[in-house]
Amino acid sequence: MLIINPNFKHARKTYLFKCFVVLIAMLVVLITLQLISNNAILGAIGASSLASSIFITFALPRSPAAEPRRMIGSYIVGIAIGIIFYYLGEYLLHVSHFFTLAIIYEITGALAVTLTMFFMVLFSLEHPPAAGMALGIVIDPWRDETLLVIVIAIILITGAKILLKPWLLTDSPD
Repeated sequence: MLIINPNFKHARKTYLFKCFVVLIAMLVVLITLQLISNNAILGAIGASSLASSIFITFALPRSPAAEPRRMIGSYIVGIAIGIIFYYLGEYLLHVSHFFTLAIIYEITGALAVTLTMFFMVLFSLEHPPAAGMALGIVIDPWRDETLLVIVIAIILITGAKILLKPWLLTDSPD
C-alpha cells in the first residue's frame, strides 16, 4: 500500500505549483463571494462547490469531470434547475398549508439534485460539484450577482486549466 505518491519525489515543483494555483483561485473565489453574497449558506455552498471543482481541475486534470464542457455545462444545468426548484418551493409555501417550510425545501432540494444529476448524465456533463450548487440555490435565497460570480469563477477555472495544461501532470500512480 502506497502512503506517499511515488510521483511526488520527481514532480515536487509541479505539486507545489498546483497548490499555489489552488490557493490563489480559492482566495479569489472566497473574497469575491464574501463581497458579493449577503447569504452565508449559498456563499458557503458556492465556495464548497467551486473548491471541489478546483480540486478536480488541478489535482485530476485528465479526469472526464475536469473537461471544460462538463464543468461549465454542469454548473449552468445545476444553477438553472436550482432556480426552478427554488421558485417551485416558494410557490408551494404560498399554496400549501399541509407542508412546513423545512419539508418543502427538503423535497424541492432532493428533486433539484436528482434532476441536475439526470440532465448532467443525459447530456454528458458529469461534474458532481454542480449538484451541490443546485441544492444550495434551493435551500436559501440568493442574489443574481452571486450566481454570476459562480459562473464567471467556473469559466475562469477552466480557462486557467487550459492555460496551465503543460504544468498539470497526472499524479496518480498506476
